[in-house]
Amino acid sequence: MRSGLGLALLPVIGKLPDGLCPAEGLPPTNYAKVLVRGRAGIDPDLLSAVDAAVRDVLANES
Repeated sequence: MRSGLGLALLPVIGKLPDGLCPAEGLPPTNYAKVLVRGRAGIDPDLLSAVDAAVRDVLANES
């Protein structure tokens, strides 16, 4: 954005990081895709483990 501000849909897991706050007045969400990406050359087993860990955490939050 030209203002230098950004907007992202993030899962709330625990406390929000400093500097972030929930936006009011937006429509509710009911579906989101989760994509875990790694840098070029990352160990595929490590990326798979991180992906599984993220999905486990999100599954336990619902």
